[in-house]
Amino acid sequence: MVKLNNKTEVPVLGLGLRGMKDPDICEQVILAAFEAGYRRLDTSMYFNNDVYIGNALGSSGLKRDSIYISTKLTPFSYRHDAKKKIETTIRKMKCGYVDSLLLGHFAGDIESGWKALEWACEQGLAKSIGVSNFYLIKHMEEIARFGNIKPQTDQIECHPYMQHPKLSGYLAEEDIRLEAWFPLAGAHPALMENPLLMELSRSYHRSTAQIILRWHIQSGHIIFPGTMNPGHMKSNLHCLDFELSQEDMAKIKDLDTSRSLSRYSAPLKKFCHRHFV
Repeated sequence: MVKLNNKTEVPVLGLGLRGMKDPDICEQVILAAFEAGYRRLDTSMYFNNDVYIGNALGSSGLKRDSIYISTKLTPFSYRHDAKKKIETTIRKMKCGYVDSLLLGHFAGDIESGWKALEWACEQGLAKSIGVSNFYLIKHMEEIARFGNIKPQTDQIECHPYMQHPKLSGYLAEEDIRLEAWFPLAGAHPALMENPLLMELSRSYHRSTAQIILRWHIQSGHIIFPGTMNPGHMKSNLHCLDFELSQEDMAKIKDLDTSRSLSRYSAPLKKFCHRHFV
């Protein structure tokens, strides 16, 4: 657990639920994650899996306050029906509130969207609020211009090839946590077969994925790799029981090329530019 700037706590490792739209698969994946020890789920109103999450929560037998749930508001909802969307997604998940509620992208009427998030906090519908896909310092400063509550998190694509040094420095100074929504770059071969990471894998007797996840943890990132494989879920948890040397952390830092490996990033930016700019 790590503490956010509003004194709430969040698990440093969770499960991402992008792409899990099949009701049976989504529910079984979540239950397998709970059994493995996960207590954080990250979703979005984009993903259309709120009902399946609610079913899994109901079947789990776990107490609501033992599970951390984060979701994201879509730019289409910022201006007109943000409050209704927030209430609807919480009702579908049958969770009473969300632990973290984010603006899904720097697009559209972000001021209205942010005011809706602040309203959700006032109503007890969200424990903390933040942003997603805000990649520039000026994006974060825009929130500071009209917001009454400082964002607790900024959720972005982040991995050893895309480290965002300037933004990361700003977030650290402002006590805003970086959350990596693509921490393993989707197991992209360019990353997983990187010679340095493979060498470290052999040196530490860990998988390449565990090396990368451990780098995130020691960098202060909050992570939620997505997987439907129970074996991978359990393996990912073992990034918590070893430590990389500072020398090896520095070597991984040198891998940064500001290169996106996500097949989602470019289409999403193009979509948002077409509809909101």
